[in-house]
Amino acid sequence: VFLFKGSKYWALQGFDVLPKYPKNIYRLGFPRTVKKIDAAVHLQGTDKTLFFVEDQYYSYDEAKYVMDKTSPQPIVDDFPGIGKKVHAVFQENGHLYFFSGHKQFVFNIRSQKVTQTLKTASWLGCSTDSKH
Repeated sequence: VFLFKGSKYWALQGFDVLPKYPKNIYRLGFPRTVKKIDAAVHLQGTDKTLFFVEDQYYSYDEAKYVMDKTSPQPIVDDFPGIGKKVHAVFQENGHLYFFSGHKQFVFNIRSQKVTQTLKTASWLGCSTDSKH
């Protein structure tokens, strides 16, 4: 697990921070204009990790340890329907689950389309009904 705060990141194994951390995000190839990472996800079955920064995303090649030359790209170009800002993201069962504000977008990786829009709290089993 990696945690990001500002221009630093930490690697954790269980509850322990691994030696030689924190590290600077610029070691990953981000330009100095990037001040923080909003969200990140490793794409299962690939050597790619996507980093979301404001209204763009960067693709990092885990095998070559470099940022892809096509980075950054506008989020709206490759992930239509999720908006311009990503606060959190994870992958499960062929879908990316994007969280932006109070909404969650279920994005089908194969079809490259949003298949469902939910309230962010739906994962927690929370009720938005004030009677509970």
